[in-house]
Amino acid sequence: MSYSCLHVSANRFTMHIQVNLPMHGLIRNYGHLRRCIYHQQRAVWPKFSKTITSGAVTDSVNAFSGESRDSTYKRRCQCPFSTLRVNTGSDSTLSPNKDTTPGTSKGEESSLQEKRDANIVLRQPIPKNFIKETFLPHLEHNVAYNAHKFPPSVVLQIAIAYSKLPAFIRQRAIEDSIIETFIDRMVDYTATDCVQVMNTSLQLQGLRNIKVYNEIIKRLKDKHVFGSITVLNRLGIVRCISRILQRAHVIQECDSASVPLDVEVLDLKQYRSSIMKPWTLITSNIRNSELKKFCSELVTFGGDSLLPQLEFEMQSMDSYELSDLLGVFAERAERDSAKLDFPIIAILMQRIIAINDDTPMVNKLANICSLCRLRVSHSDYLDMVISEIHDPLKVNNIFHRHLARAIWSFSRLQALDRVFDALIPHIERNALHFEPSSVARLSQLYNAEMSIGKFCKTKLERLCDVLVKNALHSLNRIDKFTPKELVFFYTSLCYLKLIPVRSDFESFLNSRSTGSLAYIESSSQVLESQLKAKGKTRTHFLESVISAMERLENDFDLSEIKRVVSVSESMEHANYVLDHLPGSWSRVVKESGDDLV
Repeated sequence: MSYSCLHVSANRFTMHIQVNLPMHGLIRNYGHLRRCIYHQQRAVWPKFSKTITSGAVTDSVNAFSGESRDSTYKRRCQCPFSTLRVNTGSDSTLSPNKDTTPGTSKGEESSLQEKRDANIVLRQPIPKNFIKETFLPHLEHNVAYNAHKFPPSVVLQIAIAYSKLPAFIRQRAIEDSIIETFIDRMVDYTATDCVQVMNTSLQLQGLRNIKVYNEIIKRLKDKHVFGSITVLNRLGIVRCISRILQRAHVIQECDSASVPLDVEVLDLKQYRSSIMKPWTLITSNIRNSELKKFCSELVTFGGDSLLPQLEFEMQSMDSYELSDLLGVFAERAERDSAKLDFPIIAILMQRIIAINDDTPMVNKLANICSLCRLRVSHSDYLDMVISEIHDPLKVNNIFHRHLARAIWSFSRLQALDRVFDALIPHIERNALHFEPSSVARLSQLYNAEMSIGKFCKTKLERLCDVLVKNALHSLNRIDKFTPKELVFFYTSLCYLKLIPVRSDFESFLNSRSTGSLAYIESSSQVLESQLKAKGKTRTHFLESVISAMERLENDFDLSEIKRVVSVSESMEHANYVLDHLPGSWSRVVKESGDDLV
């Protein structure tokens, strides 16, 4: 830093400073200069303004601008503006006596304005590869080397987020680093955190490191931690135990014939003696001594400490809470493929049966649906609900959505013949109120029962009449369907065989190209009378569906497109529809066909 002129006095001072320093050097030296001025003038703080231009930073120091606390100093200390200019280039110099404040020519002003505009940084979208190429490597590097420095809650949140990534993206070294951090910081976690740590560890590395689960159980056994475990925490721990046992069963590759995982396959006499029987059966057949000891400790902790407390705390739950809880278990079982939740399901069903008289019919039907999704056939509870369904006063006001789910569940539990006569009048009364999802469910039921051939066909025809009536009603409002509703509607058409044969639809397309529409039905229809009464054919249905798909093709997500393709491929009479789907779906159709080959 070179000073061309520096004169400081009590009355006036003038300074011209020529600087060729980077910005951080300028700030550091300017701070030193301000301290010098303060010590000389005491009551006066210099004030500066900064103007940023392309290639230069001009700092104007107004030493005495009316900020003096003393009017005497204000009158005596009158000084001119002193100029401080910083040039980023090393060859740029500034004459110390030259003032930069006067106006410049128009050409220079325009060039300065162009440079200012050129230096404007606009907001840009995040690149598509930002997560994979930038964010994840940065996160993984920090987790691998600095995970032990993070607060325990932050480590847990990072682990939860990392566990949700696909397995082929995650790195084993990062997973092991997170697990080791869990082990080292276990004393900092609460009961709720321990449940999340157990679930996240199982999601990240399975049973590769058993030590983390031993530390979790040890932490939960502490008196002050065990006393803070809530009902939901106990449920979460029990579910984690069942998933760990299932994973251990898969690792050991036990014989499925001797130790089945499905509760409905187990002999009733084996597990009626103890609700822990499925867990103990799995544990007794594990060959690895370390893994067997670990699973035995889990089962002992769950059976002796968790389940009795859970059974006691469920005494305070009402029917709505119990139904919601059973529904959550059914949903998680479908998602996680968990088949060893029977101990907790047994406790739930015991409490549900105990308060059956105070349970509304809607909740009872919801419980039947949950048991169906869990693939558990509870004969006692099923008999209780069926006996109440025959009471007209109890089923008179059932919501149509619950009605469709209930009759579908009874069909899956092989009890449709016991409730059909009682429910079909309510189904016929709500024929025009069923949503596309409910119609698709009932259409699947109709197709399955017709293919089996054990159920009375006359009764099934009554159900089919309801479904066709609803399909004709939905055809008039198909323009208002969302992509999801359209997928359900198309699914119901496939199950009801309301899709025309290939030759009839191709004849319609040829006639449409010539300008004259021809709706031809070369083969007889089972429901011909109902369709003729409305002046419709099966070609009308498919034409409307394809037109709606083309209109909404950009709104469909990948799962919905795959659902349409899957339904079309699974039914022989609808295979040709794949050739008429929107063109943007051709890649999905081709990939699906390659997978089948």
